[in-house]
Formats: sequence, structure tokens, C-alpha cells
Amino acid sequence: MVRHAPSSLTIGRYLPITFVGIDKGAVMARIFSRPKRVYVALVVLMVGLFALSGVGQTDGSSVSWIGAIGWFGFLLTVLVTLIYTLALAIRAAVGRRTA
Repeated sequence: MVRHAPSSLTIGRYLPITFVGIDKGAVMARIFSRPKRVYVALVVLMVGLFALSGVGQTDGSSVSWIGAIGWFGFLLTVLVTLIYTLALAIRAAVGRRTA
């Protein structure tokens, strides 16, 4: 296996920023290989954001935007959980079909 030196993103000798690519396939395989950890992280995030959504919900509060961030974050984590569950189900179905 031949490893190439990281390529420089700048010309010359000033600020030599090097880029080493991330193998996205390996990252996704890691995420799908440990669904329990992913679900635990999502549930912890959901609980925290749901608790945050209660901030500033009294009439005339000036910090109600914090509660709005918490609520929309909670809804986003619910959506991510549903998409992740669907992706796991599709991945399992395809895996059974090819095996």
C-alpha cells in the first residue's frame, strides 16, 4: 500500500495548510456498527434539548429564544433518530437479501 504525502493547500511557504482526506465510508461503517451508542447519544441529546426548551416560556420573557433553540433541536434529533432507524432497517434488509 503506497501512502502519498498530504498535499498543501497553499502556494509558497506561508501558512502551509495540509489536507488529509477523511474516509467517509469508514466513518459511516463505524456509525452503523454501533447502533446502541448512537441511540444512547441521541436520547441523551433529546432529553437535554427537551429540558432546554422549557427555558423562557413564561409570558413576556426575554430569553424565550433559548427555549426555541431547544425545541427545534429536540425536533431535529427526533428526525435524525427516525432517519437513522430507517437507514438501519434498509441496511438490514439489503444485507439479508445479498447474504
